[in-house]
Order: sequence, then C-alpha cells, then structure tokens
Amino acid sequence: MQLHQLDALVLTETWLAPDAPIKIPGMECFLSDAPHVPRANRRQGGVLVCVRAPLVVRLAAGVCTPTYQAMTVTLYHPGLHDEVTLSGVYASPQASQQELTKLLSHLSAASGGAAIIAGDLNARHPNWDKKKNAQGSVVRDFIIKHRYRIAVPANPTFQSPHGSSTVDVSICRGLHTVCCVIKHGSWDRRSHHRLVITRYKRRPAGMLRVPRSILNSPAIGKKVKAQYDVQIPKLADQAVGVQSPKELDSLMADIVEAVTQPWLQHVRSKAPRFRAGWTHTLERKSRRKRELLRQAAKSGKKELRKEAEMMDRAIKREFRRRKRRLLRRALAELAEGTETDEELRLDQTLARFGLAVDCEDTPHVDPLTFTNYLASSQRDDPTIQMEPFYPVPELKEEIRNAIIRGKRNKAPGEDGIMFEMLQLDPGGFGNLLFEVWAAVGRVEHMPLSLREGVVAPMYKKGDASRPESYRPIMLLSHMRKAVSSAINAIVVKAYKFHPNQWGFQRRVGTDSAILHANDMLLHGKDQVAILDLKRAYDMVPRAKLVELCRHRLGSSLTAMIAPLLAPTRTKTKGQSATERSVDLVCGVPQGDVISPTLYNIFMEPLLERVCSLYPNGLSCYCDDTVGMADTREGLQCILDEVEAWAVQNDMEWNPDKSVSMAQSPGVSLYGSRLKNMSEAPYLGITLTQYGVTDTRYRERVKVAGFILHKLMRALKGVPLSPIQRYRLLRSQVISRIDYAIPTIPISVLAAEECDKLERRGLAWCLYRQHKGLPDTARAAALVGLYSRAYRYDRLSWKLAWRLTLAAQVERQWSGNAGYRPGKAGRVLRYFSQAEHSPIVPVWLTNLQELGAKCADMVEGSWARQLRWANRHRTRPLPNTRQRSAVPVLRSKVPLWAKLRCVSWYLYKLPNPRARLSAGKLEEVKAALVSASLTKKLRIRLLTALGELGGQGSKQLLL
Repeated sequence: MQLHQLDALVLTETWLAPDAPIKIPGMECFLSDAPHVPRANRRQGGVLVCVRAPLVVRLAAGVCTPTYQAMTVTLYHPGLHDEVTLSGVYASPQASQQELTKLLSHLSAASGGAAIIAGDLNARHPNWDKKKNAQGSVVRDFIIKHRYRIAVPANPTFQSPHGSSTVDVSICRGLHTVCCVIKHGSWDRRSHHRLVITRYKRRPAGMLRVPRSILNSPAIGKKVKAQYDVQIPKLADQAVGVQSPKELDSLMADIVEAVTQPWLQHVRSKAPRFRAGWTHTLERKSRRKRELLRQAAKSGKKELRKEAEMMDRAIKREFRRRKRRLLRRALAELAEGTETDEELRLDQTLARFGLAVDCEDTPHVDPLTFTNYLASSQRDDPTIQMEPFYPVPELKEEIRNAIIRGKRNKAPGEDGIMFEMLQLDPGGFGNLLFEVWAAVGRVEHMPLSLREGVVAPMYKKGDASRPESYRPIMLLSHMRKAVSSAINAIVVKAYKFHPNQWGFQRRVGTDSAILHANDMLLHGKDQVAILDLKRAYDMVPRAKLVELCRHRLGSSLTAMIAPLLAPTRTKTKGQSATERSVDLVCGVPQGDVISPTLYNIFMEPLLERVCSLYPNGLSCYCDDTVGMADTREGLQCILDEVEAWAVQNDMEWNPDKSVSMAQSPGVSLYGSRLKNMSEAPYLGITLTQYGVTDTRYRERVKVAGFILHKLMRALKGVPLSPIQRYRLLRSQVISRIDYAIPTIPISVLAAEECDKLERRGLAWCLYRQHKGLPDTARAAALVGLYSRAYRYDRLSWKLAWRLTLAAQVERQWSGNAGYRPGKAGRVLRYFSQAEHSPIVPVWLTNLQELGAKCADMVEGSWARQLRWANRHRTRPLPNTRQRSAVPVLRSKVPLWAKLRCVSWYLYKLPNPRARLSAGKLEEVKAALVSASLTKKLRIRLLTALGELGGQGSKQLLL
C-alpha cells in the first residue's frame, strides 16, 4: 500500500481465523470470515478491508454466510468531499442468484450517495469478460437498476493453467473512475488472482448519459418506442389525477425513470483503456492480432503467427511514437507559460472535437467556489407566488411542435433526458407534458426536477482562476425546455415588440441592428453613448417582471409563465452530490428558451420611455444598448432617462464599461463622466461618428489567423481527412471573418489579409504548403469553400431577403403601420450607397422589385452554384465523390439541376450544350437506375439526356 499510495485495500479469500491478530502499521483492519475449520469451508475464504489511518471511519459492519462474506466500511475522504461506503465482497461460485441478489441489494440499501462495492464476485459477463454465467447476469442487472458503474482492467484478473477470466471487479455510484489497472509483483507467485488498483474521483452533478451510438440506433429506438407506447399514456392518466405537490414530485420521478430506463438497459458499462497514446486504431489492430493468434493456434500455420508478430511490433512502435509525441506537446505547453484568452477558448473547442491533448473540458475555477460566487450575487428578492391556472388548448400542439423542432446532440439536464428520447413519440410526450403543466397550475407547485439545473462555466476573458471570468451556462431539463418553448411561441404570437428591439426576434438580428445604427449616424444622430448593464440577465427582479407581464400579456398567460420563474436550484458542474446548491431567485432563468423573450419584455418600458421623448433615441439588441441624439444636450437627457429607469427597476448601469462618442466630452452617468472615444465596439463591429468602419474587422482577421496557427500546431501529426480539417477551418476561422460582412465597408488591405488567411487555411486542409498552392480557386473548390466575393454575395441577398419579408408582414399595426417598410427602406438606401460592396445590384434601390428578385434568387440558388462550379471546373457540392451522381439525384433539387449534375459529375461537360456519346449515355442510364428514382422522374431525365446525345441516343435510351 505504501508502494502504490493506496487509501484502502480489499483482500478476499484470506483464510484467516476470526480471532487471528491482524496488525498493519498505519492501517485499520476489518475482517469478516466464516468459522475456521481445517479442511472445511474451502469455498469461502473471508474478506479483509484495510483503511489508511488518516481516513475517518464512521461505521463498520460485516456479514457472513456459508456462500458469501462481506465487510462494509463508511469512511470520509477529504479529496472526495463526501462520505464513501466501501464494501468488500467475496461470493463463492456456489452462491445462487437469489443469494447474490439479496447481498447486493443489502449493500446498496446500506450505502449513501457515494458507494464502492469491490471484490471477487465470481461473476462473468460479455460486458467485461469473455464468457457469461448466472452471477454475471445478476451483477449486470443490478448495475443497470441501481445506476452503478463497473470498473475492470483491460487484462484478466484471474490467471491459472486452466484458463483466465475477469472475476475481480469493482462497481461504484456517485463517483468517476479515473483508471483501473493491474499491478504485478512478487505476490503474483502466491495467488492466481492479480492485484487490481482502481482510482476514483468525485462525480460531477448529473446522471449517466446515454451514448450517441445508442440514441441513434434504429433497432434500439424501435424497442424503446414500444415501451413508450405502453407507459406514456398511463403516466398521462396519472397526471390528470394529481392533487398535491407530493404526488406531483412522485409523478415526475416516475416519468424520468420511464423515459431514461429503456435506454440505460442498452448501455454497456465496459471500462475503457486509460493509457496515454492508445487510440481506436491501435485497439482494432490489437483485436486483429488476437484473432490471428487464435487462428494460428487452431490451424498451426506459421504464416499466421508471423503476421501476428509483425502486427504486434507495429502496434508497439506506433504506441511508443504516440507517447513521445504527447510528451513533446506537454513539454511545449509548459514552456509557453500562461495562455491567452483565445488559446484557452480554442483548447476547449479542440477538447469538444476530441482533438486536444487534454480532453478534460473543465474550467480552471473550483466548482464550489463558482457556486458560492453565484450565491453572493443574489438579492433577497421575494419568491414568486404562483396562481392556479389551466393551460390554453393550443399549448398541447405547441409542445408537440417544440419537441419535433428540438435540437439534437445537446447536453442534458440533471435528469439525463434528451430531445432524441422525446422525439420518438412527440404526440404522446406532448400530451403528457400538457397534463403535467395542468397539474402544476392545479396544485400551484413547480416540481424540483423541472427547476433544478447544472451550471457549466464558460470562459470569457481575464484570470482563468477567478469566477468573474466565466459566463454561467445553465443545463436544464429538456422536458422543461419543450414546455418553455411552447409557451414562448404563444407569447411571441400575442405580443408585438418595440421596433427598436432587435434581439431574439424573427427576420431581424445583429445585421439589422448594425444597419439601423449606421443609418442613424448617417442621418445626423452622431452623438452616441454605448451603455453596459451590469449582469443584465442575472439581476432582473422577477416580481416586477411578472407584474409587467400581467399588464402586457394578461393574467391567464402570465400564470402559465410564473412557474418558470420559480427559484432554480443550481449546482456547478463538477460538484459532488452532498455539496452546497443555491436557489437563484432573481434574474431570468439561464438556459431557458423563454428567457430572452422575457428580458425583451422587461426592456420594453425603457424603449417606450426614451423613444416617446426622443424618436429613435435608443436601440437595444438584448443587453447591448446604444443611445443616439443630434446634440450633446439631447444625449445627456437620454442618459438621465436611462438612469431613472434603472433606479426604478433595481438595475444598475456600469459607467466604467460604458463609452460615449460626442463632439465635446462631458456626458455623465450616475454623476460619473463617461470615457469619450472616437470609435467604439458595438456588436462585434466598430462604430464611429461617421458610420461603420473595418477597424475591428481587421482585428478579427488577425485573431482568425492566430487561431488557424494554433490549429495547425495542435493538430500536427494527427491523421485527419481534408474534409475534417475543412470543418474545423469553417467553424473556427471562416465564421469569424464572415460575421456581419454585408454591413462592413471592407478596405482593400483588409480584403488582401483575408485572402492570404484563406489561402493558408486551404493549403492546410489539402496538406500543401501555401506558397506552393498554384490555383486558389481550384483548391477552394476541392474542399467545398466558396470564394470571399461569392460568400459576400450570398450573405447580402440573404439579408435583403429577410428585410423584405420583414417589410411585407404585419402592415396592419395600429400606430406602427409604416415602421417595417420604413426600416427596409433605410436598409435599401444603405445598400444602394455602399460603394465598398463588390456587388451592388441595381434592384436593391426599389422595394417592390426586391421581393421578386429575392424569390428568383432563392429558386436559382442551385443555378448560381452550378455556374460557379463550371467556372472553376469542379463539382458544385462538397463531401461527395467526384464521379458519382447518386447523392445529387436523391436530393430535392429541380429536374434541370439533376440533369446538369449528372452531366457534370460523370463527364465534366464544358457547357450545357455539349453532346454525349452513346457509350456515355449508357453509363448515365446505369447511374440513374442506381439512384432509386421513381419511374416517372427517371423517364424525364433519360429523355432530357437523350436530347444531349442526339436523336439516335434518345432512341437508344428509350
């Protein structure tokens, strides 16, 4: 124990007498053994549990029968911040299934939140061994039912001349397994059992997550759907009869179990390998080597054994090479010292891709410290009092639609339920959640499972060890998100937001907010103040928000919203089950779908208050607020109104982070003079008194270049395909330089820097040197990256299309009839005067022609891609094989586009008027048959291709 620094040791089959003196220096020993009779009881040898002295032992109890022995010790470990129940077990091979089930159930009932059961169970199952016996089935069923996790080493734990097996296992609950390995020593000569060392760490908040492979399996989904069809209607009937908060909490527990348990039955709890440098490729080669050895043993062929030996040498060589590479990377990271903000963000992104050296995507701040930070920022606001209500009838259909639209592959909440599970039966779960929400209104109680969440700190900037440098991201139950999304859809339909509120609304976004600010600057409102609201989302008073919703939305709809504002019980990701949790009683709930809409409603009185006195004097994109006026005195009046609103609503502006752009300094907020600047950042771009500039855009290009350099360095030597590299390039580099492109006047210097960066990225994707890349357009086409001018054109007409829709809807507003067309007109004037744009279409100057032109563009988007592909002599679609038309033929595109793609993919015709020979038309016909098209569509395509090949070819095809 001193050699391996163990805290506890479990010995089975000790064969010690109950009165035998056991003394180990620095250890407390606890023995459970059967009465020692010479030459008898040879199938049960006893259990000895040794615990290091510094650990505090709170309780020890043993059990002994002729077929099994167990010793349970409850101890406290400072590193785990929790009481841990350790049970050493020995079960003889003659133990029946009923006896083993009784033993395990007794140990589970006697344990607390964190428990470990370890020893020789003589249980074998394919999940952790080569064979299966009755004891193995009992242990596996126990693991699934009680949500334990099993830890076994990679090699057998019992080795004898008669065979080998894995019978020494450990299962845990409430803990994470760090590693499970076998340590060899002189003790190997005295027993057929090997020394198994398992190390644990505290488990973060959250339950066992179902792997993606199981969620996406059609066969498993079909079995789970059959169980849902039986259980969900019964639970919905139970929800109708709920009459008390206790019954509602019990019902939610049953719902969580009914939704997750069918999936957890298919989770294989096989322990992974914990070896640095070991990859899935090496694992497959190792399995192939073992298969060759088995074949060589059966057939006696020397060639198979030599092949296995060669593969073994290749595996060892590759394994050593990877370990050396990881060591060099670790040393290089140490040599670089502290990391910048962008490096830390990128490391977290690479960890999510599974490509970083350290795949632990955990923050550098202590979880309990972050929870205490969240608690310290809370005001003593009163708890929202819920009122009885019954949901509106359309809520059921909205919940069903929300489940169907739910985003897949998203982190689950505390209950472990994901949208993939709910989407197996949207109608059934929609009816169930509707009845649950009706029960919430009937008993006036929000169940704990729907108001508890896990906070994942996301790094922003600053010192990584301080909680202020992180943004709290709440992981809530997906069932709550479905109900919240449905209520949000009803609220959006019933409420009309202020014209100068641009955040989280359909058909408007940051582009619209930037264009509006630029238009105001060009029309003389050049006295600007960009304001920062302290912790805007976290400090909204919920009582005043409910009162505001009751005044603007009505009492019935507000009563449906009030349960979503109940205190949210929160823990930080990484905390143990017994550590402190906090109840958040102020602010809109983080991570909830309806929270942005509620915040917009909370900001409505501010916009109405200022804009009624000073038209277009204030513009908001959520918490990003900008005030504009013609004169300095007018801007000061706007700031006074803003300050008065904050005092009335228990909010606070931050003068240190707020800036002004005025001709003469002197505007103040809370008596503190704001910093006056010639240019200031706003929504990721740079504003001046003369409009938008590209200063911040050039900085973004530099940051994107740094990120590309970091990617190239971190992934050096990692075997990735060009398309995998392109996905990283598109998500981490191209997305930064494409943000708000239609709203920024890009200079020639910035365009050149952007082209150089794209050239470097393309060369990296294609495993080429950027200086040796002869044709940038051809390289971009090979990985599916459109040129910068083409991307600019696409983003421009998409923005114009959204603005056209915004101008054509809701003209029946009373008092706001001319707002949307006026806004679109301002945007069109901006586009028509934008000389920096490489493509300034004439039709942008006329609003009536804009809609028709955009509609033509939507229908002709495939034609634009094909023209671009023809110009660069390459395929129009990425991620498809060069000489295969099947993906295109299966897609939903016009008939002429499919015809053109067939010709292009198979034969690279120089123009649409080219003719095909009879032989090539036969190959096209075979491709069409393999595409699984309908008979009618195939005949039309063949007829069109016959026209390409002439009348003779047409007769040949028909």
